[in-house]
Amino acid sequence: MFTKVNCALLAIGEAPVSVPPAEPALSPLPIDALQITNTAGAIALKLRTTDAPPEGTMLRAGAPQNSGCRRGVSYRVLGTLNTPSNGYVDITSAYTGRFGAPAVGKRVFDTVNPNVNGYEGIPLVFSARVPVAA
Repeated sequence: MFTKVNCALLAIGEAPVSVPPAEPALSPLPIDALQITNTAGAIALKLRTTDAPPEGTMLRAGAPQNSGCRRGVSYRVLGTLNTPSNGYVDITSAYTGRFGAPAVGKRVFDTVNPNVNGYEGIPLVFSARVPVAA
């Protein structure tokens, strides 16, 4: 458990601890969907949120999959979520920095979960298909 806590802290850029912290109460995340837009070929990936997610909320994603896939594979840590703007958290740069821009018709999977003092909550999984240019 101690190793798990420190690995989770290191994944979000926090310092490891030498004394295990008390287990916090983790509340549900205010994120409910992944939205992908394609405006004249510019792909944008955003998470729709009803409130600001807690500090340290982890973002993981996998490489773009065929549109028929219903489950993501090989998730990678992309970092933590930024502050939302107009009800959305933009994850475009985090995703494209790791996997490049997804092609039209591909399906993108991502997960988010809280990380408080190294204790991780149950991940929420989202997916969306990249639409044709509007």
